[in-house]
Amino acid sequence: MAHNLNFNQKSQEHAFFGVKEKAWHGLGQIVEGALTSEEAIRIAHLDYDVYKGEIFVKYPSDIQDKLAVKGKLLEGNYGTFRSDNGEPLGIVGSRYEVIQNTEAFSFFDEIVGFKEAIFETAGALGKGETIFISAKLPKHIKVANNDVVDRYLLFTNTHDGTRSVEVLFTPIRVVCNNTLQMALGMRGKKYKIRHTKSAHDKVEEAKQVLQIENTMAENVREIYKAMTGVRMSDRQAYGFINSMFLTSTEIEKLTDGLPYDEVISSRKRNIIGDVQKYYHEGPGQNLETAAGTLWGVYNSISGYYNNVKEYKNYNSRMENIIFNTGVKTSEKAFEDANKILTNPKLVEIYN
Repeated sequence: MAHNLNFNQKSQEHAFFGVKEKAWHGLGQIVEGALTSEEAIRIAHLDYDVYKGEIFVKYPSDIQDKLAVKGKLLEGNYGTFRSDNGEPLGIVGSRYEVIQNTEAFSFFDEIVGFKEAIFETAGALGKGETIFISAKLPKHIKVANNDVVDRYLLFTNTHDGTRSVEVLFTPIRVVCNNTLQMALGMRGKKYKIRHTKSAHDKVEEAKQVLQIENTMAENVREIYKAMTGVRMSDRQAYGFINSMFLTSTEIEKLTDGLPYDEVISSRKRNIIGDVQKYYHEGPGQNLETAAGTLWGVYNSISGYYNNVKEYKNYNSRMENIIFNTGVKTSEKAFEDANKILTNPKLVEIYN
């Protein structure tokens, strides 16, 4: 599998560091214990500034001769670029405000500044247009004695104008390393800061996110535990899994008795088969909390996107799990599981 980590030509290292074990295909620097933001910036090679510059459109030679000019400024648009190597990162508008990596990390220090949280990963994707930082918080969510969910904050920022600054709550199930951030329904579960002039003020305002996270964690703890108490037969589990991937038209055709192989594409059948296999054989799925329960079914969805699905590169992986298809599918699984908790009789619709 290809990766998309930024490679620092000067240091001849990839822009990433991890704690305790090699990650991201063994690339990057390994550290032990907590880091300050200053150390993280240096070790992860994020110690570069980003600037906005005017964009000049260079005309082809025949147009240059005709117009007697080499080109023209593209008014209202600017290019962002790295100060250390001049590498262009993206095209943005006049209102776009750069939030430097140092400012981003300093902000994160303020959130987890009680010295108990541990910076675990930080890095840059592509040419450095996307940065990410994660910190493990000292408390965890105990689903059962041997089924624990660690609590993380994930900070992402882009320098190409494609996304806001975001702070996300990302619980991770320890036994299988499933990122459950997407399971939290997203609404109210992340803090977004747009790259405008008010961004720097909002960075200060966002320090309240730790209080929000504490409240969220208590609510989620109860939901996770409730999921472990809902028993599901294999038929019901497969029905729930199918409902995550099949369209209403496909379900209607199957209900009418059309052959499964004729209705469902081989690609989708393979995905569903992988999720079903993970439901039975994935890490942690044999625990009493997961085997034959709604919690196990839900984790088969998130586990597929985290541990089974292949991605073309790590940028694609991050986009899927945190922002796109993976998060949306897992969010739907979480919401449908919550409906079952509210009305246990809904399990019967998956028979």
